[in-house]
Amino acid sequence: MAKIKDKEERQKELSEIVNTMNDRIEEVTQSPEDLKEYLRFMSNFYTYSISNTLLIQHQFMGASAVASFTDFKKKGFFVNKGEKGIGILVPFELPKMFRALNGEKKKVSEATPEEKKLLKNGTLEVLKQRSIGFKKGYVFDISQTNATAEDLPKIFPNRWLEGDVKDYDLLDQGINAFMEKIGVQLRGNENYSLGVAKGAYFRGTHEIILNPRNSQLQNIKTKIHELAHATLHRDSKLSQPEKEFQAELVAVSVASYFGIDTTEYSLPYLHEWTKGAKLENKKDLLQGVHKTVKDMVSTIEETRNKQLEREVSKENEPVLEPTLPLSFTIPIPHKANKPSISKELEKTLLP
Repeated sequence: MAKIKDKEERQKELSEIVNTMNDRIEEVTQSPEDLKEYLRFMSNFYTYSISNTLLIQHQFMGASAVASFTDFKKKGFFVNKGEKGIGILVPFELPKMFRALNGEKKKVSEATPEEKKLLKNGTLEVLKQRSIGFKKGYVFDISQTNATAEDLPKIFPNRWLEGDVKDYDLLDQGINAFMEKIGVQLRGNENYSLGVAKGAYFRGTHEIILNPRNSQLQNIKTKIHELAHATLHRDSKLSQPEKEFQAELVAVSVASYFGIDTTEYSLPYLHEWTKGAKLENKKDLLQGVHKTVKDMVSTIEETRNKQLEREVSKENEPVLEPTLPLSFTIPIPHKANKPSISKELEKTLLP
């Protein structure tokens, strides 16, 4: 039987998890290669918090899709015997507490009928405290189960398999949907020259502009970058290096999620902006990146799925057979199997 951990043991476990997370933040922001790997990793786990993403990466390098033991079981898959779980922070709702007449702290759920009446009329009050706590929980990577990569769509129905980008037009539609969601307009470039710049974001008018010389791929990446500025920096007091750090990380992460590797371009760009600069509160910077990536990917996914549903629906529409004009009659072959033309049809064909 498993040992029940006391409060001190649980607190020690949580402290170890938090320390590991903080160490990973320092590591991934110091080394370009570590940062590249983290961004690729984060794009796979955009629905997880930044803390849990770092913890998963630290404990199970190469993880591609994780879920709890129970979630895998619900889908009909099982964790292989002997596999070790990946520890993460799991939020839970703290019980509401009140102070009884004798001064003792009690759970509201354990109040006596008399105490419930006193709570209802305001004689006793529910104590103000944090409503959410954290405990250690475990998830497993798909490679630790009897599932295979082909089972991914069944286990994670909204997940795209790596490289599953049919065309850039569909991705661009999703990005445009996000642009509309946050109220950003795409400005024409006829009266503005960008030179060698790939794009720009105008805070005053909440607009972005793209360089007409951009390739299709460059436009996708630049749109994401500028929309990150629009999301994170309209009223921001961050330094310019910090803003570029966040915007480019969002661009790399979202592109990576959809199977587009821009790191060869993005890492030198990041290096130029951040060399010699002191990035304060790295965790907060990464938290902003993580939230923006999550919102953007979710919107693009939703738009993509709706478009695909429309295409499927269109394909399944019944095809109506063409009808002949009323003046036509269907010819009946002669016994000699020679083609014959009805008189009505013959008249139509005569000059």
